[in-house]
Amino acid sequence: MTRSIAIIGCGNLGATLARAYLRADLVDSSSLFLVERDPQKRKKLSDRFGCHVLEKPLSTLAGCETVVVAVKPQEGQSVCQQLSQVIRHEQLVISVMTGIRLEKLVSWLSHNKVVRSMPNLPVSILKGMTVFFADHHISENECRSVQELFRATGACLQVGDEELLDSATALSGSGPGFVFFLLEQLEKTAKELGFSSEESRLLVTQTLIGSVELWNSSGQSAAELREGVTSKNGTTEAGLRVFQEAGLQQTVHLAFERAVLRARELAQ
Repeated sequence: MTRSIAIIGCGNLGATLARAYLRADLVDSSSLFLVERDPQKRKKLSDRFGCHVLEKPLSTLAGCETVVVAVKPQEGQSVCQQLSQVIRHEQLVISVMTGIRLEKLVSWLSHNKVVRSMPNLPVSILKGMTVFFADHHISENECRSVQELFRATGACLQVGDEELLDSATALSGSGPGFVFFLLEQLEKTAKELGFSSEESRLLVTQTLIGSVELWNSSGQSAAELREGVTSKNGTTEAGLRVFQEAGLQQTVHLAFERAVLRARELAQ
């Protein structure tokens, strides 16, 4: 199903969304409007996507069914207040800005039909996870439309409590950073054990991908799979014992608690 979409702010995330929507045939280039202040970026965007590229929100956007706000959070208030001059009451506005609560967005836009979302880094390769919150002003059909847009970049989850977006910021938003830290340590260890850089990357990458895909397809819990691969007095048991003695479980929980707390602080 095609529609008319405007994306305000075309940095990495905004450009990714444009690419995903076009790739999924959710919009065609003649019905896609991008707003970007940087003249060099505007030229590149026009050449890349063949769509309408504007310098600022104009009355042209009033014809779009959906407006996606993808600017940096510190620019959010100014951009939303500009948008408030041109959007119509029936238009759907989706914010992908980190840490800006729905109450603020509604106030800045003077508009009730607003969805707040939290995409993560892997949307850049269309393997992302986006969590979103929509209040009672958003109809079921509009929620389905939002889901369709986000599924073009990976998976999505609608939550019924805006507070869960802070948890999502820590889990799926910061999660890739935590995974990269783990990968970094595994790769470093592999090199110390005598493998080359190329061999280390292969070993770590395939181990992680294979484990995740097995977990995802087996129907078993992570705990069940861990127990299944842990032989009594074996190598896995020896390594896991070190993790347990070092309090790794508590450390992981604490890391996420701190990340959630920081997400809540930033959203105030």
